Amino acid sequence: MRRPSALSLLLACLLVLAGCNGLSPGDDTEMPDVTPADVPPDLHGGSIAPGLIRQQVVNADALLSAHRSLLANASYTVTSVARETAENGTVLQGYESTGRYSADRTRFATSARFLGGGYGYRSPDRYDEWSNGSTMLTRRVVDGEARYERPPSVGQSGASYHSRELESLLDELSVTSARELGERDGYDAYALRGTVPAGDGSDGQVRLVVDERGLVHEFSVETTRPYYRNDGVTVTTNRTTRYVDVGTTTVDRPDWVGAAVEEFASREYVAPGVTTERVVSVAELRRGHVSALHDRSVTRHETRAQVTADGTALSRSNRTLRLAADRTTHRFAQVERYEGEIQSHTAGWSNDSVGYVRYTRENRTDYHRSDGNSHREPHLSFDVDVEWYGEATVTDIGDGRYRVVVSDFENPNEVLRYGQERTVTDLRVELVVRESGLVERYDFTYAYTTEHGEGTTVRVTRSTEFVDVGSTTVDRPDWLSAAANATSR
Repeated sequence: MRRPSALSLLLACLLVLAGCNGLSPGDDTEMPDVTPADVPPDLHGGSIAPGLIRQQVVNADALLSAHRSLLANASYTVTSVARETAENGTVLQGYESTGRYSADRTRFATSARFLGGGYGYRSPDRYDEWSNGSTMLTRRVVDGEARYERPPSVGQSGASYHSRELESLLDELSVTSARELGERDGYDAYALRGTVPAGDGSDGQVRLVVDERGLVHEFSVETTRPYYRNDGVTVTTNRTTRYVDVGTTTVDRPDWVGAAVEEFASREYVAPGVTTERVVSVAELRRGHVSALHDRSVTRHETRAQVTADGTALSRSNRTLRLAADRTTHRFAQVERYEGEIQSHTAGWSNDSVGYVRYTRENRTDYHRSDGNSHREPHLSFDVDVEWYGEATVTDIGDGRYRVVVSDFENPNEVLRYGQERTVTDLRVELVVRESGLVERYDFTYAYTTEHGEGTTVRVTRSTEFVDVGSTTVDRPDWLSAAANATSR
């Protein structure tokens, strides 16, 4: 079966902030656990910070509010470290990241370096983001090769991501001990130890450093549990987040930005996200496709099939979606067949007030009614990351259209995230795109041979077409009256 992409989850997190939430225990060897008798009276009997009293988080909202208020109009730096370590000391995967944010959050520079090889085939060595408030650039480095992207608009800095992680931690924290640390930045600081549920019946060990104002300087968690990729291996996960240089952080332009600007200046684009050489940004191509269809009706046809080498169809499906220009009115029909027999026939229609779906299986038909307002978009999906994998050719086929073919993938098994149960060959992606960004056709094909049984070879195909742009009509289906009557009771 296909494995979930750890890389896709990681990068999604990085687009919020360089590195996911980073937590691991800090060095507190000078801070042994203490009993209430060891705690000074003011620490044991009174409030040590907003929401903290008698070694308890009595008001997590108050502590979190104080922390956020102290950072609200201040520049600061967040450092994060995360590691998954096996019992023999091997780092299976992890990252180290730093984020620098201006006081108004319009300028930021984040950088993450990845450890171990646990994030999948061609996982990044590092990922960086930079913004000066009007322009945002990103850099992703894989096997020493840097790729740059320039989002069409400056996104949020993601500076609040760690405070949301802190919020979750405080809501579940059970404090077990506390100790004075002396002053930090002129304010009395305290170290708390405690536990949080780890999600598998065990507890995560927590360390929190907070000053009397409520500024959390550091929070960390350590858990030990079976490795999700191998039940026979136990791993220790250490994660740490620290806030430093509050009010004194400056956001300088990283050295790599110069190379990014030079590359963007040298690119010759034939369509959004596509140059004369390759697809440089799938995200930009998707946005261009949606923009080209904005306020225009369209029909989307999609076919999928799995066919053996002798021509036996293991499965086939056909789906047609007709969308009105305002996207509130649409109609779809889908037929699915397995081993050559029709297994199901699903059809639907909706406008801005009511919607109906008809399900037909064997000799039975059922109807379902919804409230309408079901907004659909003619989305374009890619099955593989064509920015990084495979060899690409871009051919001008006239009329403002270009054919992009990506093939010769170095390791198709890893690209498709299959395990050892299949051997993948002949992986190929082909699309036809207009200068406007409209992708008229997308084809995705590959073959695989199973590693068990007789080693059957199966060819998988998925084809998508966008047609009748601006001329699609969404008629009411002839079964609509029957659906209304069946669902009125």
